[in-house]
Amino acid sequence: MEKRLKEYFGKYGEVLQTVIMRDKVTGRPRGFGFVVFANPSLLDRVLQDKHSIDGRTCSFPTLHFAEKDLPWALV
Repeated sequence: MEKRLKEYFGKYGEVLQTVIMRDKVTGRPRGFGFVVFANPSLLDRVLQDKHSIDGRTCSFPTLHFAEKDLPWALV
């Protein structure tokens, strides 16, 4: 799943990291994750588009900056 996120968002530019949040007990995905881009200016372009990955719509309810000013988006 992380690979698919990196592949999808990689069309916008370099993706440094993707993380899918998983249930601690079952290990199943919880339905959200994070994408870290190398270039903060990519976020404006990413947020302008609508995204559907493998039939699931992605939304960006909150946008924050991680440590070291690396942008990440909740997907």
